[in-house]
Amino acid sequence: RDRRRRIDRILIPDDMLANVTLCYPHFLANSDHKALVLTLSPMIYSPPHKRKRCPTSFLSCDATVESIKEHIKTLPSDCVGSAWWTHSQAIIRQHAYHFERSINVSGLSEVQAHVMES
Repeated sequence: RDRRRRIDRILIPDDMLANVTLCYPHFLANSDHKALVLTLSPMIYSPPHKRKRCPTSFLSCDATVESIKEHIKTLPSDCVGSAWWTHSQAIIRQHAYHFERSINVSGLSEVQAHVMES
């Protein structure tokens, strides 16, 4: 084989280096370079900071769900696409946290408080 083919440089980010499982050169036709083929194991993504979870216990409360629906219906008609989704998420989040606070203030568990409301 033509030994004049070369690899100029290999740049692999440090955080990906541990995921390299296989590495070998591959000859390119009509080129004086070699391609380097890397096989990477899947990376597990972990966000840089802990994400807040929106509680889902409010879904068991019909009044809260109906209130969310009514608030979402009042969004302006020009609010579409990702803007609509962002505003809807804010409405849902606000109702969910309000529901959680109202239950936790009473000192009852989520299930006990919901049963007491019914």
